[in-house]
Amino acid sequence: EQSRTLPTIIFFHGNAGNIGLRLPNALQMIQYLNANILMVEYRGYGESDSVPPSEAGLKLDAQAALNFITKHPKVDPASIFVFGRSLGGAVAVHLAQYAQEHQLPLAGVIVENTFTNIADMVDHLMPLIAPLKYLVLRIKWDSLPIVAKLAMPILFLAGAKDELVPKFPKILI
Repeated sequence: EQSRTLPTIIFFHGNAGNIGLRLPNALQMIQYLNANILMVEYRGYGESDSVPPSEAGLKLDAQAALNFITKHPKVDPASIFVFGRSLGGAVAVHLAQYAQEHQLPLAGVIVENTFTNIADMVDHLMPLIAPLKYLVLRIKWDSLPIVAKLAMPILFLAGAKDELVPKFPKILI
């Protein structure tokens, strides 16, 4: 019964690895934040299944997780937060949009070292092929226009020395 009084965090991990590698992070969240944690594994990651990962598939995984947890009897639907790191941040932003459009409860969004969109990542990480990116990119993960329309609290966390993910534009922070 105590779990119903605690906030619940839906945890979306980054691209590298799987949820097994994030167990220490979840344990820290449980200990320091005194929260329930629902870790979501994406299709095609870890030992989940043999379906190749895709933007559409990850979005469906996120939506299924929210639909599941909002109906769970040991969770207060008004105290659900979504957390995403790197790629997981893009998944979290999508889920916030989905929740808002479907009037599902979501108390807030926390994104850590995420990106604005995949095209910006290509510009940052591979500037020599950036002019050709639209010929090869199959995913977008365009979070920037979504974030601007969200009506819920959002916490952006970013490392000043992150060499992989470019900083979110200051206008949003």
